[in-house]
Amino acid sequence: MIRKGAAVSISSILNLTTLVILINIGVLIAAFRTPKKPVRWNYILQLVSFDAIALYLDMTGVSVWELSLSAWFWGLVLLAFPMLFYWGGLAATSIFLLPVELKRWRQWLTTARTLTSFALGNNYPYYAYDEKKDQLAQRYKGKITAHNGQGLILLRPEHAVVLHKGPRLSRVAAGDVVITDRLERVLDLVDLQTHILVTLDVSAVTKDGISIKMPVFTVCRLDPDGAPSEPPRLHPFNPDTLIHVVSRQSVAPAQDEEEMPDKRQPWYRQVVQKARKVACDVTATYVLDRMLTTE
Repeated sequence: MIRKGAAVSISSILNLTTLVILINIGVLIAAFRTPKKPVRWNYILQLVSFDAIALYLDMTGVSVWELSLSAWFWGLVLLAFPMLFYWGGLAATSIFLLPVELKRWRQWLTTARTLTSFALGNNYPYYAYDEKKDQLAQRYKGKITAHNGQGLILLRPEHAVVLHKGPRLSRVAAGDVVITDRLERVLDLVDLQTHILVTLDVSAVTKDGISIKMPVFTVCRLDPDGAPSEPPRLHPFNPDTLIHVVSRQSVAPAQDEEEMPDKRQPWYRQVVQKARKVACDVTATYVLDRMLTTE
């Protein structure tokens, strides 16, 4: 390579080439750090800009230290442009990728951080509803102790999820997409639908001591009184009611943040158990003849 009429030694060429090669290897290792983490494409884009600048300097024979201030400025802009384009593009497209209603600019920052945390690999776990198992299943691993991350929970309209931070219940969330914060874990998935259950052959004893069997029809419905008016939901609910229902269940949550909570008994099954007891108590106050009359 000729630089302003002066011959350049082979050692200087090898040193420059070796430096560029080492930088490329280091950036590629950082971009493909582990197969379980997403590729850092911003590193690769910046590497392309760096290689383009290095190739330009090598072909023109211009020394780095001989560049003007304007050349330095535009070179730095060229190096920074891929990073700004990548992160700005992720933040902008997050509005369209995540179906979250945006009422305040802070909510847009939350959706942007959700996508950028996934690209950085410091996201929290992602969950989605599994129809076969009737529970939330983990779709993508993450650590709830990481900083500046976000997690995702994909729900159906008839479900709500109760979240907790250690021993403290943090909140009740619903909607198609729920974004979780740091240290938040899933405590329970609550079915908001009205259930009509029939229990056959419930054994009871009348007041006159006669054993009978009868069917019990139970209508299970969560009281929506006190439910917030915004946003409108297919199944409105009062968060305090759901917390009360979940807190009465005795099953403890999983201890590891990467594990799903143990399968809890649905709240309407508990209502059926109480309905059977109420039916037996009411039957005990009547004699059989009175129960058989139509009056």
